[in-house]
Amino acid sequence: MDGFSDAPRVSTIKLRFPPDADRGLESLALSMFYPNNIMNEFLHRFNKQRFPSPMCACGHSEQNSLHLLTSCPLISASNRMVIQKLFTDHPRHVSNLTGNSFLISWTRNTVFFDAVVEIAKDARGFICTDITILKLF
Repeated sequence: MDGFSDAPRVSTIKLRFPPDADRGLESLALSMFYPNNIMNEFLHRFNKQRFPSPMCACGHSEQNSLHLLTSCPLISASNRMVIQKLFTDHPRHVSNLTGNSFLISWTRNTVFFDAVVEIAKDARGFICTDITILKLF
């Protein structure tokens, strides 16, 4: 059959979190890879009172993985540029996919994953990672 599968390969390789990473940083970094996450775009859909807006704190776009990884001005430009360069250098892995579902296939790229962790560190200033506060219901 021609083409390739969009499904990520199963791997038992551990993700490389820094030794000093706490649970909040790990949760936020991993949240970048899944549609059900701790960002406003997702949370707003389920509890509009607690999360009145899907917008990012920067005010430019809805808060989601792709916005944080590629265009949010609250994230260090150098961290965003690493992601943008990887996406530019590997367009086949980006071009036919939407949302953040394709990001899971990038987790084994150490340059990408390290940049995601750095972006998560930047985002901690404006994304809540306290699970008790994030309760939806």
